[in-house]
Amino acid sequence: MNISTKKVSGFDVVTLEGDFLTEPEQNDFRKIVKNLVTEGARHLIVNLAAIRHVNSCGLGSMVCALVMMKKSGGDVRFVGINRDVGKILEITHLDKVFQVYPGINEATRGHFAFQN
Repeated sequence: MNISTKKVSGFDVVTLEGDFLTEPEQNDFRKIVKNLVTEGARHLIVNLAAIRHVNSCGLGSMVCALVMMKKSGGDVRFVGINRDVGKILEITHLDKVFQVYPGINEATRGHFAFQN
């Protein structure tokens, strides 16, 4: 899995590419989020448009990112979720917990992908 970061309209954007399945990848993601929080980030967008698969550990990392940001007074917005990942979020009811948007532009404007 590849991970990249950039700033867009005051948001820190973390883009994940590949499969979000293995522990080392999840640890890398958590470290990046932790570093962003330490550096003062309060608004995070996690771009999952290039993620093909996610397992329970990947979901755990997504929850961990949310908890880290909330504890620092921030928020996380998830974008680009494909049908398979979206179905997993629905089954686990995380679609009720996460802020999900179709893309980065919508997330920076605050328009939700669907109503809960």
